[in-house]
Amino acid sequence: MSRLLRFVLAPVIAVLLAIVLAAFAGVAQAGVPGGSISSVTPASGPTAGGTTVTIAGTGLKYGISSTAVTVGGASATVESATSSAVVITTPPGTAGAQDVVVTAADYAQVLATKPKGFTYVAP
Repeated sequence: MSRLLRFVLAPVIAVLLAIVLAAFAGVAQAGVPGGSISSVTPASGPTAGGTTVTIAGTGLKYGISSTAVTVGGASATVESATSSAVVITTPPGTAGAQDVVVTAADYAQVLATKPKGFTYVAP
């Protein structure tokens, strides 16, 4: 009897496992939906960093994933995040216009980018 059960259950378990793995692969391939940045306020601050900035837009947060933001490639401190607004404190940066990038940190996937969205001003 146990031999018969193994003979019958092994293919059933294999099929169920394949279905579960395919479902998770589909989630991974589908990716995180993107958003857009409509404004960065204020749009400039000192190269020393420390400016509190509000990034407004859509799709700026994905589920329960933590939100990360970079300004000119440097990590900003995220003070709060919703799907429509992210408040950050800017890191120190290089003078000039820098890209602002909002990422779903848990998925390491970009949600929105504002090219040259923040300008660092030299003292």
